[in-house]
Amino acid sequence: MNEHDKHIIESYFKTSDKPHLCFDLDGTLVQNSNIEQICIDILQYFMNSGFSISIATGRSFMEAWELIELIKPNADSALYDGQLTFYYKDKQFRQNVKFDFSEYNDLLAEMNNYTPGTVEEYLTKYHFSSNRIKRLFELSFRLYEAPEFQPRYEILNCVYMAVPAIKSEKDKFFKKADEFQGHLLKVEKHGSCWIKISPKKVCKATAFGKEVGSMMCFGNGVNDFEILSRSKVKIIMANSNLYLRQIQDVIELENSLTEFLLEMVRLL
Repeated sequence: MNEHDKHIIESYFKTSDKPHLCFDLDGTLVQNSNIEQICIDILQYFMNSGFSISIATGRSFMEAWELIELIKPNADSALYDGQLTFYYKDKQFRQNVKFDFSEYNDLLAEMNNYTPGTVEEYLTKYHFSSNRIKRLFELSFRLYEAPEFQPRYEILNCVYMAVPAIKSEKDKFFKKADEFQGHLLKVEKHGSCWIKISPKKVCKATAFGKEVGSMMCFGNGVNDFEILSRSKVKIIMANSNLYLRQIQDVIELENSLTEFLLEMVRLL
């Protein structure tokens, strides 16, 4: 951590009545599918020192739950890129967006030629590059059956679709998704095998409201742009998307997040 960054962190600690740190999961806290135990210990130390700790992730509740259980955040966390707020202590959810499913249903109807209707059909028809991707895809469908989210049509749940493995079908699939960038839907391509569908006017920052302006936020992906832009202290990983480097006054880590957090502990 250079002297400029140290000054920003120290100033934040001195001017905040209750420092509030918010972490993205994948590519930030989570590296190689795991969170280092030392990171968990540091976050626990911060909470014991009076800090608020939050998670802000694009993951579904089912995908994020095991990691949330490890961290035990003591403040609101954002799931589904801000569609839901989850408070770990009371196991309570708060819905942040109501969704008109007319566009979504139209998109599914249009894509029906390229996508089967059930998870079982997906799993037998399509090829997945790893068992982990296959499992995450299955979970994204099973989510509809989770009692926490009934009735199911009150929230979009950041639905993921697998792209057909055959190139000609994949091209058709992507083209059709591009045509459905509607007033309500946001359709994003993720690599070569996913399409993510989510509400347009919601982001991770939505879950925190005005509070985000007093937070220190950590992220690495495009879906962290809004929350980082609005936060008081903005920290991005060394592996971050180039888009995030456009954010004014952003701190870019030179080394690992673990080393940076240890430096923060020394500054307390």
